Amino acid sequence: MAILLDDHYCFGANLKYTSQKQNSEYGNAIFSKFPIIDYENILLTSGKEQRGVLKARINVNGTHVNVYNTHLGLDLKERMIQVKEIINIMSQDSGEKILMGDFNTESSNQDYELLMDKGEVKNTLDEMQKTFPSSHPNIRLDYIFVSKNIDVYHSAVISSTASDHLPIVAELGLKK
Repeated sequence: MAILLDDHYCFGANLKYTSQKQNSEYGNAIFSKFPIIDYENILLTSGKEQRGVLKARINVNGTHVNVYNTHLGLDLKERMIQVKEIINIMSQDSGEKILMGDFNTESSNQDYELLMDKGEVKNTLDEMQKTFPSSHPNIRLDYIFVSKNIDVYHSAVISSTASDHLPIVAELGLKK
């Protein structure tokens, strides 16, 4: 996909499937119009299915922005641990941050509240933008969060049946 779009990209595998017929990987990806300086896939504490966060440093016209993409577990207890790990990972990086992905949580849950309280990020979507299930969305599980020096010009949920979740997009800008 990134090659077709002429984008920079990175991928971090959290699970690897091997069989006699094929080998495949499951994980997180980041696509960028701007050059990716470096990236790292970090596995998170997980129960039934291995989860991770893909961390990339992207050069946006001379400013380095930290971008994180994740897919958290289904269980609240597991997500609380994973959110704490992500907060710790983000706290080690200086500069602006963008955190996005499938958080498998609603804004009324403890893990979301912990991220808002300790993660030093803000949500780009309003409460009315629902992402799951894609056929008849009635809850929001997917988010884009940004640090305080990033402006949100526009955010939207896109109607699509390509996944069980609806994709979200945001137009962002660095504050001067």
